[in-house]
Amino acid sequence: MISARGARYDNPDGIVDFGNAENFLMHNLMTEYINHRRPFQWKLCTYNEGATGSTRLCSAMAGLVNDYFAPLTPISADHITFTAGVTALNEMITQVLCNEGDTIMLGRPSYGSFNKDLVLRTDVQLEYVGFNGADQFAPEVVDVYADALKQARERGSKVRALLVCNPHNPLGRCYPQATLERLVDFCVSEDLHLISDEIYALSIFNPTAQFTSVLGCGKDTPEYHNRVHVLYGMSKDFAGAGLRLGCLISRSKVVNDAIRPICRFASPSEISGFLAAELLDEKDLVKSFIEQSRKALFQSHRFAAGLLHEAGIKYYWPVDAGFFILMDLSSFLPLLETNGDAWAAERLLSKCFMDQKVDMSRGEVYHDERPGQFRLIHSFDQNMIIEGVRRIRKVLGI
Repeated sequence: MISARGARYDNPDGIVDFGNAENFLMHNLMTEYINHRRPFQWKLCTYNEGATGSTRLCSAMAGLVNDYFAPLTPISADHITFTAGVTALNEMITQVLCNEGDTIMLGRPSYGSFNKDLVLRTDVQLEYVGFNGADQFAPEVVDVYADALKQARERGSKVRALLVCNPHNPLGRCYPQATLERLVDFCVSEDLHLISDEIYALSIFNPTAQFTSVLGCGKDTPEYHNRVHVLYGMSKDFAGAGLRLGCLISRSKVVNDAIRPICRFASPSEISGFLAAELLDEKDLVKSFIEQSRKALFQSHRFAAGLLHEAGIKYYWPVDAGFFILMDLSSFLPLLETNGDAWAAERLLSKCFMDQKVDMSRGEVYHDERPGQFRLIHSFDQNMIIEGVRRIRKVLGI
């Protein structure tokens, strides 16, 4: 990331960074908001209320969740724990829910950094579940997870949780409520925790799509409350990756109480928390920001998809949310140069893209079942997208 960021495209010789998912379309508006805030108070230079976010910040986030996530019962500040980003939270929730050697299940493909965030310092195993072409967003997907769970247990794995991204990264789809209901019931019945990464919850740009949070699924009972946990933050929907603010949203007192002591190792910035609370407390501004972001994402996705269509490049469809398009470049893999090894060919094609200074994440990183998938970020101005697609076409010879 450092090398790509250090040479990012702002001149003909720079790198087009299609690898890191940020909403660059909204950075100017977010910056304008920050620059017009009232002066900081002296207490922002202190430890203030501790390592898990101020009461005001947690209350403001609870208000956002109640307004946009439609929970079964209202979320309160007590249900929210803040950390310095969802990356840190991924590790913390793993440490709390799992013992060394335990397993977390997740579907293919999945966000590429889970295999670092959840594993590097926890000694937890990941069980990637394939779907063999079936629709992983259909309610019947529960049967696939059930089979995978049975097989994992027969091998001696202690599966503690199922992790989903909703909206999905890298596919950009929202899970229907019927599917989420079955997933929640499945996890409760099998004594599993359901972790839902909902970091793109408000970045829905498909007018026909609807986001459903797992907080609105299941039953309003302790049995369900203790098993369902949401990860959220300011980095995607509010174009605030640099704020480093992520939060756990869970009705489980046990889980929150377990995570809070270790938040001291990744406590959120008081200044970032102040800026986020100020924004979230202004409900009209939040509504306007979300609406503008959705319009911008709709336009950028349509523009990028149009360029890919003109080039004859296939991509995953339909897409509801997020900042990315998953391209299917399997027909362009240089298989002759890798003796038919498709994954090696994908790695070689990725190197060819980097040689032309266009950086993209590839399917193997996401544990995709199909070689040749590349994720393109579309949340840029049109000139950046045009230049990036031009370089992609040059590599592909089309």
